[in-house]
Amino acid sequence: MRKKAHLALARAAKKMKLAEACESTDVGEVQEHVLHGGGDADFDVQADNVLQADNIRITQSASATKLQKFQAHNGGDNANVLQSDSDRVWTFVEMGQLNSLISSVLCPECQQNSVSLILGNAKMGFSREMTLSCTNCGELKCVHTSPRIGRSADQNVGFEVNRLAVLYTHEIGGGFRSLSKLSAVFGMPGLHEKTFYNLNQKICQKIQETGEATLDVTADIVKQEYLSVYPNGRPVADVDEEWEEEEEDVPWIDVSFDGTWQKRGFTSHYGVGIAIDVLTGYVIDFEVLSTYCHTCAINRAKLEQMTDAERQEWEQNHQPNCCINHEGSSKSMEREAALRLWGR
Repeated sequence: MRKKAHLALARAAKKMKLAEACESTDVGEVQEHVLHGGGDADFDVQADNVLQADNIRITQSASATKLQKFQAHNGGDNANVLQSDSDRVWTFVEMGQLNSLISSVLCPECQQNSVSLILGNAKMGFSREMTLSCTNCGELKCVHTSPRIGRSADQNVGFEVNRLAVLYTHEIGGGFRSLSKLSAVFGMPGLHEKTFYNLNQKICQKIQETGEATLDVTADIVKQEYLSVYPNGRPVADVDEEWEEEEEDVPWIDVSFDGTWQKRGFTSHYGVGIAIDVLTGYVIDFEVLSTYCHTCAINRAKLEQMTDAERQEWEQNHQPNCCINHEGSSKSMEREAALRLWGR
């Protein structure tokens, strides 16, 4: 109860600052107010109600506020490195439309309306070689429909569109077959299966690195927020006596915990447990549990034909990379995730 009281006081202090800002604002002149303070969703909803009563419209969500604070703390260096550059503009274009558009363009060499775009047949995933050609002068210029990753000129560097296509499958929870269906619908070449899984492995590694870096920055932000609320440390009554001798630079924080699964009905192979800081609303830690490993699944028939010694050797070599880290039911994942989080 005392912990809740202290958090309520912290939120009240934020509300007071917001109210003071509103009182000093001429509502008759200002039509829009952007909320820069706060952090947790509950506070933002309440603040939204207060400002709406004064005919002031909030145009920034709680999530946007958190992202701004995160980027400001990190100097903007933790932008999603998996996304394309901010100046990229992607779209689906049918080649007939493009040729119709440039049909009136004069060839720079012969000054005739004989220019057209021709796509090459080389297999480069979703990237194609595109040639500007003149029926009188021949080939004029050749480029790829996608830049290479990092604007590289190295021919061994992959294309950005292929990387984004694999990232798309992560966003929709699909895989190689989902991407192949997309290619079939639009009637265009897609990624080779080997290329897909090579890119997928690199993206997974980058996601893991980015996630770890994000948690480090989040921990710093949460720590600063609690130090601003409790500059002299948490009250003794707030802390269990057996933990009073903890390190002074590790602040006590209040968290909520929840679990989620890939699909409903307690039949999911994957589950996630999440610890969320109550004051700021940031995720401070998570645990992913899995009862499925694709490598184990596709090698199951081979394993049955192996001798005991061969099977044991294969399992020892595969163990460090095996995705299975939970052997219980899907329903028990939430409990197991909590035990692991609090056991760190």
